[in-house]
Amino acid sequence: MTVNHPRSGAPCKISPRGASMIMRKVRDQPRTTRQDLVNDLKRAGTTVSKKTISNTLCRHGIKSCSARKVPLIKPAHVQARLKFANDHLDDPEEEWEKVMWSDETKIELFGLNSTRCVWRKKKDEYNPKNTIPTVKNGGGNIILWGCFSARGTGRLRRIEGRMDGAMYREILANNLLPSVKALKMGRGWVFQHDNDPKHTARATKEWLRKKHLNVLEWSSQSPDLNPIENLWRELKVRIAQRQPRNLKDLEKEGRKGVDEILLRHRQSDGMASEDPQDQLDEAIKKAERLAEELNQEKDQQAQLEVAINDAKRLAEELNPEPLQGTVHQEPDQCKLLGQSLRRKNQRQGPVDWNRLQFLALMKK
Repeated sequence: MTVNHPRSGAPCKISPRGASMIMRKVRDQPRTTRQDLVNDLKRAGTTVSKKTISNTLCRHGIKSCSARKVPLIKPAHVQARLKFANDHLDDPEEEWEKVMWSDETKIELFGLNSTRCVWRKKKDEYNPKNTIPTVKNGGGNIILWGCFSARGTGRLRRIEGRMDGAMYREILANNLLPSVKALKMGRGWVFQHDNDPKHTARATKEWLRKKHLNVLEWSSQSPDLNPIENLWRELKVRIAQRQPRNLKDLEKEGRKGVDEILLRHRQSDGMASEDPQDQLDEAIKKAERLAEELNQEKDQQAQLEVAINDAKRLAEELNPEPLQGTVHQEPDQCKLLGQSLRRKNQRQGPVDWNRLQFLALMKK
């Protein structure tokens, strides 16, 4: 028989019920603060510190992280991404080997260094090895255009000034086409670029048509579908390790980094740094998750609107005159009530709409 013996140390100040409450709060509102959670527990009769909140969340595997910056995805983008994924779901690997991927990227002089961590003692915080040089506006940057395929990396071009449609077509003529020839892409290769206005301009489309180039149809707001993002990331890491001191060195290290990536690529028997098919498989999963979440939100919103309308009709039947505290005069309270019940629905299953109608009438 197992017996619980007294344990050393102070008992946890937050009860299992209180822990469940703050877990629900951070799940429903990830941007909530520790002070908000302290206040919520205080209203429930438990006084704790922010440190206790952090410890409780940590025990449940939750820690404070920076929110990732991602492109704004609208419903139309979700559907377009899902269509792209489904259209190419069964494409064989040989088809992806024919694609020449392209993109532009901006590299800050001290970009990746700004997020680097070091191991040091407290007294060594200003040791040059443990510091990051900072200048106003990031010290400047360069913009690079590049391309690559399963056969290797193409030419790298630094973009001087603001790129317009004419400059972009010049880049394609003097960098893309020679890269295709150097990599021996052969006939039937496909060119990929995103839906930037310079790329989709009428003059650019006409240039591509005259050159008889096959262009891969691309969905907007989908940089994560492009394997070249992995090349840019690897290039930026290599540049940050060299710590260039000016823009000239930055460009030099950029070109050197691309050559090193190409050399490593050749030494790995011609395999790309990351298989585009693997990249697409992950993109398909993301698109399906986004579509599923979007449909769930629409269903929940429709159910909530039906419930509120039912509550209004029931209130009118019971009392034709507007009552103080009903949905007639306090729509905000009804909205908050609906949001609360929606969270309950996510946790415990379907909402009891009869209870919603009753609470909407009795809420004051």
